[in-house]
Amino acid sequence: ASLRLPPDEQVRAWLASIYERYGATCGLMCECILLTAMRREEVVCFRTDTLPEDPRQWHIANPQAPTSEQQVRLTIQYGAKGKTFGVDHDDKIGPSRTLLMPLILAKKLDDYRRGPRNGAIKRRLAGVTGKEARLARAASAVHLFLREDDGERFSGKRLYDAWVGGELPMEGWSPHQGPHWWACSVLWREMHRHEHANRS
Repeated sequence: ASLRLPPDEQVRAWLASIYERYGATCGLMCECILLTAMRREEVVCFRTDTLPEDPRQWHIANPQAPTSEQQVRLTIQYGAKGKTFGVDHDDKIGPSRTLLMPLILAKKLDDYRRGPRNGAIKRRLAGVTGKEARLARAASAVHLFLREDDGERFSGKRLYDAWVGGELPMEGWSPHQGPHWWACSVLWREMHRHEHANRS
């Protein structure tokens, strides 16, 4: 069967509905799938230190490109498909792999880490007394994306439910289609780039 994917404008409308219905955290997680081809489990396992806290330490793969086209090179391994090398904080440690994240998305994640995520941490610490206990509880939050209501980590099912709970751009639209959409989008952009280059 041929692969059918929705047009960009329908995907944008769907993503806007995710932000509206489920909040900034779920919206960002869906963007990560769309713009990096990460699997659902890789997104929920994404660590807060995978993207260095200091933007000066970000590895820009194409520094000569316009800022809107620059990509940050990252390495992930938690929740990755393939052989298992252990478990850490309930996450499967899989084979490490490199991915490219649009700089614009990386900046969004950094803003989230410095803003809304801190609100989730506060809710995570609700009812925890004593300095050492609070520090330990905060330090145990190794995942970047935390639930806004209680500061706990996301499950793959909760992300899936949010994804399919938006205004779907097509029947059968699921997180599994996200990487396919990403691959086709990258190919389409490259085709247009070469087409313009050949005309110049």
